Amino acid sequence: MSTVALLSDIHGNLPALRSVLADVKANGADQVVFGGDIVGYGASPAECLALVRETGGDCVMGNHEEFVIRLADNGEVSLPNGWENNPVQAGVVHAFRSLSDEAVGWITELPLEIPLRGRAVLAHAALYRPGEWPYIRDALSASASLGELRARDLDICFVGHVHRLAIYGESRIDSGASDYQLDRKPEKVGEDRFHLAEDAVWAVTVGSVGQSRETGAERHDVRATWVLWDPEARTVEFHRTEYENSDAAARILAAGLPAHSARRLLGDDGKTG
Repeated sequence: MSTVALLSDIHGNLPALRSVLADVKANGADQVVFGGDIVGYGASPAECLALVRETGGDCVMGNHEEFVIRLADNGEVSLPNGWENNPVQAGVVHAFRSLSDEAVGWITELPLEIPLRGRAVLAHAALYRPGEWPYIRDALSASASLGELRARDLDICFVGHVHRLAIYGESRIDSGASDYQLDRKPEKVGEDRFHLAEDAVWAVTVGSVGQSRETGAERHDVRATWVLWDPEARTVEFHRTEYENSDAAARILAAGLPAHSARRLLGDDGKTG
């Protein structure tokens, strides 16, 4: 049975990426694809990008890649005052300074989405307004992407960007363009495994390898998150992988990046986008 591992939002976190790739191998995935935001926030953008390329999986562009490309086009003179203390801007500058010209050229060529087996598509953010990076945070914000799936005669979109694991669905009532039912729930077929029925369209947010924003029972869940997709069985399995969070946080501080980015890996679920 052929399965696909979906990894997104690595954000320069090399310890997390190494641990997740080992977990992917242990779970017997036949293919690995990447949902963008390899860079940003974390201390090791060049190393993560090299490992992604070495792994050989297809990858889509994320907003942090676009920020690096924009910086390459406009130069650092375009940065606002105080960028050094902004986790997003500081991470982008660190990535830009760390990547070779060849690596920047590689991310420039990344597509915004790629097709997957099982009548599915992978993008970094919501499918509508491509390149503007809308979020899918709940059933309501998922509805536009679900409408895109119906319009394209597809079943499933996998996206990153929100750093959380979730599934949103709409039932197909009949062939009418406006005839659908909001908030369809997937069938749970295991502890973290879900079946996606064929009589609905689905949006799956695949979590974050490098900066999870999952909320546990008592506090922020600091494990790396990713998804295993079985297109034949039409099942999605959520995975949470332990890694050396303190190592990744120490690398951020050693690189002179904002402490907020390090604290997030240790359980501080801040709100910076």
